[in-house]
Amino acid sequence: MAKKSRWEAFNAIHSNKFRYDHPEARLELPPDLFVVAYHRRFVKKSDFLFAQYQPQLIATPAIILLPKEPSGRRIYDEVWAAAHVLLKPSSKYNLPRHRWWERRDWKDFVRRGDGIYKPFVLKAVDRGGYACSLCHWMEKCSGCVIEPTDAPTFEDSLHRKVFMAIEWHSSLLAENYNQTANEVVEHASTKERGALEAQEQHNYTTLDDCLAKFHKTEQLENETACETCKSPQIHFKRMEVMRPPPILVIQLKRFRQYG
Repeated sequence: MAKKSRWEAFNAIHSNKFRYDHPEARLELPPDLFVVAYHRRFVKKSDFLFAQYQPQLIATPAIILLPKEPSGRRIYDEVWAAAHVLLKPSSKYNLPRHRWWERRDWKDFVRRGDGIYKPFVLKAVDRGGYACSLCHWMEKCSGCVIEPTDAPTFEDSLHRKVFMAIEWHSSLLAENYNQTANEVVEHASTKERGALEAQEQHNYTTLDDCLAKFHKTEQLENETACETCKSPQIHFKRMEVMRPPPILVIQLKRFRQYG
């Protein structure tokens, strides 16, 4: 049985190397796995074929480290620790009383099936993030709810453990979304390198520069006799493209690769 590290298992799953349903029988999994959690919401479509409300992926997916056989409650706690940054610090949904998965009557809450989960609900999805990984595709299921149980979940298949959707309520995001959650923080070293590259770019010749130089008027070195006055005169030469061809082939004889 092949033994994989958490990184090797994560890479193998994402590269779709496992094309069978139960790879656990042939693969010794590490004690913990990296899980991809897609942020998504449902949006109303004006043009639709099956469902008017369709899932839409938002923000940057979260990579979460979970045990090989995590409980539903553990999954929700780990996801909340990584996903709460999408909410404004002043949002009321940061308070513990709004975490429905920590309620004692969460089973009744899920059983009602009204579909209103705030701030979010976790669902089992495939690697694309749009369809359910537990149901057949003909059922048109966008993801089954992951219940916050104390028992281990997703024990039957590896690919069902590493992909899930953090489904936010659309109205909640409209009012409580943190605009700086996906802000890219640039390191000082990359800023310095970017400034150097921008400065070096001024010393490079672009294709437009080459074409402009090709059309530039050139003075001939040797004077030639004029056909009219029969005396030596200074002559000029200029290349022009009178009519653009269907296919223009440009050969670069001396160049330097950049980027």
